[in-house]
Amino acid sequence: MDDLRPVRPLRIAVLVKQIPVFEEMRLGSDGRLVRDGLELHMNDYCRRAVRTGCDLAVASGGTCTAITLGPPVAHTVLREAILCGCGGGLHVSDPAFAGSDTLATARALAAALELHGPWDLVLCGRNSVDADTGQVPAELAELLGLPLLAGVRELALVDDTLQTLLEHDDERLRAEVGLPAVVSCAERLCDPCKVKDPGAWATVDAGLLTTVSAADLGAGPWGQAGSPTSVGEVLVHEVDRARELLAGTGDEQVDRVIGLLRDRGAFTVADPAGMGCVPPAGPAGGPDIVVVAEPDRERSTAELLGVAAGLATRIGGHVVVAGTHLGEPARLSSLGADAALMLPDTTSVEDVAHALSDRFGDPAQGRPPWAVLTSSTDWGREVASRIAARLGAGLTGDAIGLEARDGRLVALKPAFGGRLVAEISCSSPVQMATVRPGVLPVREPRAASDIPVEMLQVEISSRVTVTERVREDDSDLLATAR
Repeated sequence: MDDLRPVRPLRIAVLVKQIPVFEEMRLGSDGRLVRDGLELHMNDYCRRAVRTGCDLAVASGGTCTAITLGPPVAHTVLREAILCGCGGGLHVSDPAFAGSDTLATARALAAALELHGPWDLVLCGRNSVDADTGQVPAELAELLGLPLLAGVRELALVDDTLQTLLEHDDERLRAEVGLPAVVSCAERLCDPCKVKDPGAWATVDAGLLTTVSAADLGAGPWGQAGSPTSVGEVLVHEVDRARELLAGTGDEQVDRVIGLLRDRGAFTVADPAGMGCVPPAGPAGGPDIVVVAEPDRERSTAELLGVAAGLATRIGGHVVVAGTHLGEPARLSSLGADAALMLPDTTSVEDVAHALSDRFGDPAQGRPPWAVLTSSTDWGREVASRIAARLGAGLTGDAIGLEARDGRLVALKPAFGGRLVAEISCSSPVQMATVRPGVLPVREPRAASDIPVEMLQVEISSRVTVTERVREDDSDLLATAR
């Protein structure tokens, strides 16, 4: 952290998660992560949050409290956080919380934070390495009514203003926000805190830990009952690695790598003609599939529109593309859009989410969308997570495939470094998914036609000010590598 000049003592909450070590991760018969009998430790991104929170507490003369949601054994991550400098720990633990998806987790944590608040700053890891969705920080921020700074790599505090550098995919953003706020910490923000000795954990005074039960937080529903997503069939994805160890000079090794990549088709961009044409437009009265387009991500938008058009043919629906900087309606039509919902070009991530969720939840607009899709970029995750929190919608993160079965959306989500692929479905009226860029084909465009375009009025309420945005590369180029 670069510069810490707080003007008052800060009350800081740090959210930590206990996960199995990567090599031992596996899912149970219910599709949830197995913990019993496995070696458990603190999520690596959470270690950065603990270090940051403790440094800010010392600099301001304030306090830092660690909070975790988990079974009784999760007390060890709170003990480790206390040894790293936190003044105490809140353990949100109850059998009623078992089976929580990201939205149920965010709701329970938000309730615990409100019960024991107020807080000047809520810190968490960018994501957990077991699930890798990155949805909880944004869902939590929305439930608390707070701004979010996601993927913070550099942080300064001047008076009551956070000045940050954010890592977002291939972009770097300079952003500022006043307290209170939610911050998710990137890997390179600071060195992680580590006290991995179980014997040391046992020395922590049990009086520094407070258990928060489901009854303390209210009626719920909590856990699996309050989770709008469920896990279906889990497929094992075996990867046969070549296990080749390169030898020779640096230039020879580079040549070998280039040769291997060329032989495996990594430099070949797939021909859209081989992926089939975008299906014809669906009926105007059918269910809506909404594609929320990230600005200046043309390929990702084309991928999503193509798969949405395919889904629309299965359910008798039609496709609506929504966002800023959408481009020409004729081009959108050729890619799969049957209608467009335009937002002002200056609309922030938070304001996009609020405007769309207000639209989707407005009874005057008729039935809500059948599905809402966007990319699993940092921008897409925040938009989708905020919409899901406001609508109570099920959200699958980082999907690599989408299907329509019996009138419902099924998202295919990889887990544990891609070793498993789980089928995720939603019980909520609005079904949501973020999709990994580059995994879906770009179809051959269909004939363009006139589509209705509606301008959506947006109330500007975002408290985050972006002062600089630099795109260091075009991730679409990497996404198209095969």
